[in-house]
Amino acid sequence: MASGDWTADANEALRLSLGGFNSFSPLPSSFPLIGLSLIAFDCVSVRSKEDQASLTPREAYEGFHPTFTYPLKFASGSLAQYLQVSHTEVLPSSSTVDDVEDILSKFIPSGYLKNEEEFIEQVEKDALTFRPYGHKIFSYSRPASTLSRKGKNVAIPQVLNPEDEETVEFEVYHCTWETPGFKEYHRRMQLFILLYIEGGSYINEDEDVWEFVVLQFVILPPYQQEGHGSALYTAIYQLVLAQPSIVELTVEDPAEAFEDLRDRNDLKMLLSNERFMREGFGDEIISAGGGKVAKILRVTANGRGHPYAHAHRHGHGHHVSPGGHHLGNGADVEGADKTGANENGNVAGKKRRGRMGPPVEKAWAEKWRVELKIASRQFNRLVEMLIMKHLDPNDKKSNRAFRLQVKERLFRFNFGVQPATQELLMQVDKEERQLKLEETFQSVCEDYKRILALVH
Repeated sequence: MASGDWTADANEALRLSLGGFNSFSPLPSSFPLIGLSLIAFDCVSVRSKEDQASLTPREAYEGFHPTFTYPLKFASGSLAQYLQVSHTEVLPSSSTVDDVEDILSKFIPSGYLKNEEEFIEQVEKDALTFRPYGHKIFSYSRPASTLSRKGKNVAIPQVLNPEDEETVEFEVYHCTWETPGFKEYHRRMQLFILLYIEGGSYINEDEDVWEFVVLQFVILPPYQQEGHGSALYTAIYQLVLAQPSIVELTVEDPAEAFEDLRDRNDLKMLLSNERFMREGFGDEIISAGGGKVAKILRVTANGRGHPYAHAHRHGHGHHVSPGGHHLGNGADVEGADKTGANENGNVAGKKRRGRMGPPVEKAWAEKWRVELKIASRQFNRLVEMLIMKHLDPNDKKSNRAFRLQVKERLFRFNFGVQPATQELLMQVDKEERQLKLEETFQSVCEDYKRILALVH
């Protein structure tokens, strides 16, 4: 064989497996993380460069046949590791031949198993004795039939019988560095960060102060496309709400698909919050699950009406409900308080204006943001999406108010938060800045429509 052919792709050579009782689940060399982005091994490498403890792109093993592969197996409970490097062909020892085991051993903890029989014994032991570290904070169920069908559009039943043999129970546990055994477990786990998160790196165990920040989720291939990412996000969010010492849930530099996951779950949470939705869109909100806001009809002096998509829209003249009943007599709805109050204490015939506007009432929105512990930019985006969801495209005044609200946020973000963008914007004239702002607004609106279409 020609000397140039004695090179094996380091990314293709490594074969990962999860070892379960009586079975091994292979991990492919590339896979989507809970439907996020496709992170292949050729984005990173298992080989260090110049003795630096970091992974570098497109490395190769010198001295091996191009078809060379070797396994790294994990016990699915304890994540005990088995590594055995063997080969059928290799260059003579006088040539340059990489020490593959030595290269990989720099990235996994010492004490990994080299004897396959010992590894199988560990897998069997895990099946009988392993218990997750920390304390359980959340659990959820999935039907076994759903787990066998992959795909984003697989329907997950809302109600499952926990005693049904076809129901699989999943649990989420919370750990800290002080949790006995967790630090060692984390060392065995963190190789997945380097292999499957682009730009990922090991964390420093010696740092004393840690903020509660979500970075990425790693959902291993046997469990992808089953809603586990959303369930994990829900578990973390509920933990944050229950901790008085945590001010908000921060997601640091999320990938676009991870941001989609967060948007979907945050929107569903807000849409299911009846008090928030009623305050936001007024008394005529049809459902807390995100139904359309009921229309009211403003009747002018000549008796001709104009439909409004928002219950908070009002003006002078006769006001009638969607059923045609009079709500006032020549006065603004806000002043129609001469009628009696209903059993809830609200004035009959008086339609409370929603706080969402547009534009949204900033003090009200901030109160809810703090209560829900959502980061400012994220909450502002969610509010904008909800307004868009209920916006009447024929209501020019509301559409203009919405447009100005979004543009104000974008302008403040670019000038106040992004110094590099601010410097670039200052170099162009006002007309061009306005054009760029309009282009950004249209792009944001298109993205909002896409995200809203994902929320059912």
